[in-house]
Amino acid sequence: RLKHSTMGLLSRRISLLWIAVFLTILLQRPCVGQEQGQEVKSGDDDNKQEKQICEEGECPNPDVEEAVDPGVEEEAVDPDPPPDVGGRLLTYEELRQNIGEKEGDKIYLSILGKVYDVTKGREFYAPGAGYAVFAGHDGVVPFISGKFTEEEANKSTDVLTDLEMFQLKTSWVKFYREEERYPYLGKLIGTYYDEKGEPTDELKRIFKRWRDYIPPKRKPMKPRKKPKSVSKSKFSNKNT
Repeated sequence: RLKHSTMGLLSRRISLLWIAVFLTILLQRPCVGQEQGQEVKSGDDDNKQEKQICEEGECPNPDVEEAVDPGVEEEAVDPDPPPDVGGRLLTYEELRQNIGEKEGDKIYLSILGKVYDVTKGREFYAPGAGYAVFAGHDGVVPFISGKFTEEEANKSTDVLTDLEMFQLKTSWVKFYREEERYPYLGKLIGTYYDEKGEPTDELKRIFKRWRDYIPPKRKPMKPRKKPKSVSKSKFSNKNT
């Protein structure tokens, strides 16, 4: 009995010792909630500091794009470059010499200063053909007005409305830019491009008209009413 009593007392003391060690270790560990609170507080302080710096005009965040001053006009860039960037510079005299007077002669056409070789469309642009007024010219008004005369081809784009200028861009300018039969040659020195091949103020003004124009929204079509069914008896022969 004495032996069993001594063993039980020793076992209880060992258990109490382990409990004391566990409590000591637990009390020495920092609270997890306190660590998270400190991290959150630190993050909030950093965000406040960055926000204050951004408000002063020097935002350290590389993902934030630089604001553009609305008062500064965007540089006029050709919104519809030709498929072959570059090309050569042509004079008006060279353009006028290529109108396809003889079989085998080249036929050049210019639209807003972009020159194209339309020789493969001789049936349209050769002398006497329907589009002959465009050969050797840079005239865009006839494309919209449908009047294929020399006088009409010499008119300025100012006679065209913003809607007509938009139609010119989305139809004929796009057509010659994408038509594989009519290769792009280069830029015409004169009204729309200077001797360095840079856009003139007149061409920049046209680009601005294109950018500022908002096409009208198409009205949704009303659903068509189904025709009333006609009874066969209406057309039946009364005598039968």
